Amino acid sequence: MFQNPPAPAPPIIVRVIETPTETLSDVVLGAVGLSGLLTLVAVVLGLLLGAGFIAFRVRQKQRRSPDDPSDHQQLHLRI
Repeated sequence: MFQNPPAPAPPIIVRVIETPTETLSDVVLGAVGLSGLLTLVAVVLGLLLGAGFIAFRVRQKQRRSPDDPSDHQQLHLRI
């Protein structure tokens, strides 16, 4: 007839974690870092492309035989 009362529920523990706030210096450092990375990538790609153009021109000159006419136009100027 008499029932045992239900067991009390275990306590709920809530831990409040504060989110880190971004300051102006954090934003500026992030922007400078991204700009620096993009600049570095652009410089490296520019150097690779320039080296490729130079290598192409050197190979093109090496393949040409001495009897071939030059790709330059002579002006025959007299001073």
